[in-house]
Amino acid sequence: MLGPQLRRRFYTLKGISLLEVMIVTSILMIVSGYGYYSMTNSIQKKAVNQAGESFMQAVSLARKSAEKISENVVLCPGKPQDLCEIIDWTEGWTLYRLDRNLEHQPLIAINYYDGPEYGVKMKQTPQKIIINQDGFFEEDIEVSMEVCHPKHNDYWLKILLSNTLTQIEDHFYGDIIGQCE
Repeated sequence: MLGPQLRRRFYTLKGISLLEVMIVTSILMIVSGYGYYSMTNSIQKKAVNQAGESFMQAVSLARKSAEKISENVVLCPGKPQDLCEIIDWTEGWTLYRLDRNLEHQPLIAINYYDGPEYGVKMKQTPQKIIINQDGFFEEDIEVSMEVCHPKHNDYWLKILLSNTLTQIEDHFYGDIIGQCE
């Protein structure tokens, strides 16, 4: 038999109830769910920005390379072995030297850029960019590149390039690009 002091002490000690555990667990789940959503959104936005910056660096290098070697260069989607025959910029892009003296294979790869990460999609018009030895687009064209992520349609980049213009527009919520495919 327990003494009166020990009995009183035994009954006054309390643990946590099941209800308290459930409340704390639900709060932690809500906070972690919001944190996960915020983290994936920021990773996707960063991937879109990195893909846009990488493309801009490739165009800049293409212009400098054309001036340095005094020959035309071509920036095309795909790997070096594709020789400008594919149209998907998402797989990466290659900078070629355009040697007009060679009839069999006039494209000689200078540099290859890996495609964007985390499922970022890139759409461009025209499909290849030819830069002359002076560092200008061979034809007086305007290059338009759209960079987006299929799971994050409310943020995307649009890059506009011409011989006189370099412009990056980032579009946030409410702007409609359509479906990022």
